[in-house]
Amino acid sequence: MSISIQKARVLATKPEFTLFRASLPKTLRTLSAAAIKRDVTRARNLRDKYRQLAKKQARSGKEGERTHLKAQMFDEMLERFQMGLKDADKAAKKKATPPGRKKVVRKKKAAPKKESTPKKKAASKKKAVATKKPAAKKKTTSAWFEKPTKKKGAARKKAAKKRGTGPTSKKTTDAVKRSQIERAGRTRKRTHVSARGRRQQAKRDRKG
Repeated sequence: MSISIQKARVLATKPEFTLFRASLPKTLRTLSAAAIKRDVTRARNLRDKYRQLAKKQARSGKEGERTHLKAQMFDEMLERFQMGLKDADKAAKKKATPPGRKKVVRKKKAAPKKESTPKKKAASKKKAVATKKPAAKKKTTSAWFEKPTKKKGAARKKAAKKRGTGPTSKKTTDAVKRSQIERAGRTRKRTHVSARGRRQQAKRDRKG
């Protein structure tokens, strides 16, 4: 049987009876979770105290019925405080999140992408045009600058041979050499004769 309030008044001291009354349902509903936690610690310590005392009395052969009853009383008080603490925690959670209202997690909107202004677009186009390499100019050759074909070159050589003025005509080269040698000999003779005449005239002048 559980300890009644009348029996607790007889067994407990004044502070202990005050704690007993706090464990009753009417008073327990008015306490905060923090206050109940303190009462849980006090009730556990007193229960352990009277349990150890009851064991000592039993070893010594003393009758410890009163001590056993007090240990039982605090054990019942501890159970009531623990149940009250659970109810207080539930009530606190309900206040934090009222029923029927769910927390709505709003997603952050993505920042709009910045569009490039017309000026920036024009500048980027100019850069792209500047980076492009100019196309290589095609080499143009006029008709008069064209290289003579093999046939034309052969025809020219044949005509030069007939005239005796081509680069491969031996007659022409020999005639040119001979004329050059003859001219050189004539000029040498003239210079020799003129030099000799000057020397003779000089001798005559000395004699006279």
